[in-house]
Amino acid sequence: MKRKIIFTILFCFLFLYADSLWSQCAMCKAQAEQSIEQGSTAARWINTGILYMLVIPYLAVGILFWKWYKGYKAEEKY
Repeated sequence: MKRKIIFTILFCFLFLYADSLWSQCAMCKAQAEQSIEQGSTAARWINTGILYMLVIPYLAVGILFWKWYKGYKAEEKY
């Protein structure tokens, strides 16, 4: 029961700010708009880079949490 509550809260927290994942800073937005006007595909790569920089820290924390959880479960068996 406790586990379901934690996962529900985590799920809500992660997707609460999902709409802000596609937002950009003013300089990035200006560069992307200028790129689109010139017919370049750089705007797509700017968005990809922003998402990459966003995902890596969450992935690292998730892996650390998973390793800790596996160790905690292994200790609990003994």
